[in-house]
Amino acid sequence: MRYFQKLLCLLILVLAASFGVGGCVLLYSDFSVQRSRMAAANAAAHAQACTLLQTEILDLQRRGISTGDAALTARVTAQNVPAALWRGDTLVCATLEGLQNFPLGDAATVTVRTENSIYAVYASDLQGGLRLVTAYDLTGLYRDRNAALMRFLLLEAAVLAAASAVTALLARRLTRPLAVLTDAEGGDHEVTMVQRWPVKQAIRSYVEKPRPDRIMETGVRAIDTFNPLAEGGTGFIPGPFGAGKTVLQHAISKQADADVIIMIACGERANEVVEIFKEFPELIDPHTGHPLMERTIIICNTSNMPVAAREASVYTGMTIGEYYRAMGLKVLVMADSTSRWAQALREMSNRLEELPGQDAFPMDLSAIISNFYSRAGLVRLTNGQTGSVTFLGTVSPAGGNLKEPVTESTKKAARCFYALAQARADSKRYPAIDPLDSYSKYLEYPEIREYLDAHIGKGWVDNVYAGKTLVQRGKEANDQINILGDDGVPVEYHERFWKSELIDFVILQQDAFDDIDANCPLERQKMMFEMVLDICNKTFDFADFEECSKFFKTLINLFRQMNYAEWQSEKFADYRSQIEALVNEQLNK
Repeated sequence: MRYFQKLLCLLILVLAASFGVGGCVLLYSDFSVQRSRMAAANAAAHAQACTLLQTEILDLQRRGISTGDAALTARVTAQNVPAALWRGDTLVCATLEGLQNFPLGDAATVTVRTENSIYAVYASDLQGGLRLVTAYDLTGLYRDRNAALMRFLLLEAAVLAAASAVTALLARRLTRPLAVLTDAEGGDHEVTMVQRWPVKQAIRSYVEKPRPDRIMETGVRAIDTFNPLAEGGTGFIPGPFGAGKTVLQHAISKQADADVIIMIACGERANEVVEIFKEFPELIDPHTGHPLMERTIIICNTSNMPVAAREASVYTGMTIGEYYRAMGLKVLVMADSTSRWAQALREMSNRLEELPGQDAFPMDLSAIISNFYSRAGLVRLTNGQTGSVTFLGTVSPAGGNLKEPVTESTKKAARCFYALAQARADSKRYPAIDPLDSYSKYLEYPEIREYLDAHIGKGWVDNVYAGKTLVQRGKEANDQINILGDDGVPVEYHERFWKSELIDFVILQQDAFDDIDANCPLERQKMMFEMVLDICNKTFDFADFEECSKFFKTLINLFRQMNYAEWQSEKFADYRSQIEALVNEQLNK
């Protein structure tokens, strides 16, 4: 069925239902009022007939005249009201055929339908064991109702016919071809205002889908420097509640180098969604200077909404991203959180009585997640341009357990893993991305290596691995210090630990609520990381661990003040010179 036919049928059904129900309600309410009025009048007439007959009987008895069946029949007939008179269970007389079949009790009221008429029948007991039954014709009332109903149906048919004609014209106009395009093979393609995009199926309107060959700048040092996210790549952020998943996503959405930002609130708490709606219209996009809301699409689905909407929201967001990718735009899609999407899949699977897998999730959970993540990517369009969809989701494992099915299945599909550690969150080291557990497989891509060498610096990936090695060695040294004590290990262990702390405080930690430190461009990241790495590669001669601790604490404080200074400002240059002087002073001791 074509679109205009669906639109026509839908409008006709809505109009017919609303017009028909409204008209019938009005007709039957009017009929009910008229019947109530007639019932009151008939009851009064019946009471008058009973009073009149009772008076005549008493008058005959007072005059000594017989009140036999003949006299009573004459009196009943003289009232000109269809009636029947009973003495006990014996019928005395009846002036309407059919009433003799209704020996009703006292104060009884029924509606009698004969072959051609409808009567309201009333019964009342009189003195002397008599019971009078009267009937009042309702045929005219019902005939008027049926006639009004027929007139309304004819009117409704006329209105629907006229509305159908108008709707058909409008639907035809809306769906008429705006243009006819002819392809290289001579085939004609009609272009209309109606566009159909599948939701659960990927939009494959591209020539090829190569591997990502450049990174997406997010402004977050822990991501761009240590574990870069490729443009058209995939990543996910697992972590316990309160570790900063939502804040990290919001920071990326504000600063990411993308044309369109799609945020999917999948079963999220309502207050977090409200925060987006309140905050984003007030923010200015650093790339365009326009309000951030102009390039942001928010698909809202809170935790109190139906579970089926969670599944639909995630697929809808990805489909919209593919739609803009087909226009040659860079799209960043973020879902918070895919764990609640997986919970919706579990509940729907259980309702369908499918065979459950681990933790009652669907058996094909891993395949569902992989198919979804595979829809992201960099594509080359038919006109030679490129477009990309970069997907970054969050996972909320219960109790921070990264071994649960959703996290494990997502780890197989995503290329970037940003694990948020509860210990780092508790010690206020934000973003709480664990530098040792987290990884980016894009650093292994030759295309990404070439891009980083060309746009950041030669041998940049090697420097990143060197920084990760320093962090690992610092953790090992910290474990030795905690076991043996400060005096139980050589000063070299303390130096190794404080070098890893220098990388942690200066590079890995970032203030998302500071206007300057929240967004760190790649040029600044390069300079800062090379400065820190150069210091870490130097060998210092410390007398004891206290001197080592004091030196690095001072150095870290200067670097942190440097992070809060504007790029290439006088304060920035002043802090840099202080750092260089402090390092040279320590080396010359």
